[in-house]
This record gives sequence, C-alpha cells and structure tokens, in this order.
Amino acid sequence: MIKQMLSTIEAADILRVSDQTVTNWFHDGVFPNAIKLNPSKRNSPIRIPREDVDALRKAQRAPMAGQGKKLRA
Repeated sequence: MIKQMLSTIEAADILRVSDQTVTNWFHDGVFPNAIKLNPSKRNSPIRIPREDVDALRKAQRAPMAGQGKKLRA
C-alpha cells in the first residue's frame, strides 16, 4: 500500500497552523515518519505521511487532562 505524503503547506492546512509551524515540528521530531526529499540541502521539501498528520490532529482535539477543574489550596 502506498502512503499518502503531504507537503508542509497541505499538512498546515489540515492542522490549521502555518507551514513554518509544521516545518518546526518536523525539526522537533513531531512527525516520526516524515522525510526530507534531499537531506543534504537545507531548504529541501519535506513530506509528511497523512497518518502522522491525522494522529496529531486527533491528539489536538482530545480534551486535556484536568482542563476545567479548579485547584484547591
């Protein structure tokens, strides 16, 4: 099965962030299966598997633990 690979712009559109944010996340290791098309070039295009983007989008929608609870002193 062939994986669908997305550009940073396509991933950014799905995640509703800037393409620079997606690039930063790539460099931070947020997308474990993403690749640079030519790793020896600094500005080489990045391709991100659709599955990685969908997993991050799902995590973004998950409620945060403890959200909305008041802390007691």
